[in-house]
Amino acid sequence: NKEQKDVKMFDEDLHVHREFWTGESGVVDLDPESFSWALQENDYVFIDFFASWCSHCQHLAPTWEVLGELMNTVAYHNTAEHKAEHHRNHGADQDDDDAEAHDVAEDLAAPILIGKVDCVAYESLCDEWEINSYPSIILFVEGEYYNEYMGHRTILEMTNYLATVEKDFYDTESHLHSASMEANKRMGVPEHEWRQPREMKDEWHDEDHPGCHLNGVLMVDRVPGSFQVVARSKYKTLIPSMTNVSHEIHNLTFGPPTALWRLKYTDEIMVADEVKNHIDPLQGNVYVSELHEAYHHHMKLVPTNFYSRRDGQTEVYQILTQSQLAHISPSAVPDAKFSYDLSPVAVTFRTTSRKWYDYLTSIMAIVGGTFTLVGIFESSVRAATTKKRR
Repeated sequence: NKEQKDVKMFDEDLHVHREFWTGESGVVDLDPESFSWALQENDYVFIDFFASWCSHCQHLAPTWEVLGELMNTVAYHNTAEHKAEHHRNHGADQDDDDAEAHDVAEDLAAPILIGKVDCVAYESLCDEWEINSYPSIILFVEGEYYNEYMGHRTILEMTNYLATVEKDFYDTESHLHSASMEANKRMGVPEHEWRQPREMKDEWHDEDHPGCHLNGVLMVDRVPGSFQVVARSKYKTLIPSMTNVSHEIHNLTFGPPTALWRLKYTDEIMVADEVKNHIDPLQGNVYVSELHEAYHHHMKLVPTNFYSRRDGQTEVYQILTQSQLAHISPSAVPDAKFSYDLSPVAVTFRTTSRKWYDYLTSIMAIVGGTFTLVGIFESSVRAATTKKRR
């Protein structure tokens, strides 16, 4: 949709600041078993549900790897600072076993687990979380689904989002805030801009994402046929069987656009309102379907001709429609289908007008008729009066 705001699908600035990244991956590959462990053992889990054949996922992959490396770097810095403070408080003669156990626990205290799930290899896991497009970036907090990230897929935007969630969820700035600051530093953002007031970046405003708006003209032959509408996305690879094709019809007509406009919105062509209502009977109708469902519309087109002395013949089509909700196999692609067929019966409207002399003749006939009736009435009254006198 031309009204929809663009979403950056990957971080184009990474190659500019590549010297700040170590190249070590901090992303954890998860399977169903390790996925459950990750939710139980981590306060924050940020997961990229992807498919290896998806082009959008391939574009995102380097950015996602850098995000994982950034979180590991922050964890290392936080751990080093905590170790130093711990030794200052407890002294260097602390029991070796206790120190080793403490160090292992601190090494695992990453601010967030950055993971990825291959939905081709683990399809059942992705079905369980109702993943309907790739990539789907989902945040889990304390083992529960929090929401799906819908913002720009850049390091700064994602770390800013995570820091904002941390502040919103726990009302504090901690590890994720440190990660956001580290990302700003590496991306060369001026320091005075690091602590700007935060706003939630995950909010979804319907006015910014109005959906697909189809507008145009199809040239079709005068034979039975059909056309289908299937969901697509510029920013994600949709799973065909999981797409929703609910739709609203603003205008769907058959015939020359100019003639249809004159017929519907002007008085140039005189026709009954009932006929106008059948020119575009689906206008304003909303058809809501669920997964594995789709509406199919069947239309019977009735050729309708209008004749007038000024414009000659104007041909449009009245539409007799029937809509049905079809249930689609989970392995099939749902589509909104519009099929049409021509009626063997045609309707013709003729607009006629009278010549001026016809009008004049009618007036003279009325005057003559009136004069004759008055004469007859007068004769009858006179005859009755004369007879009564006798």
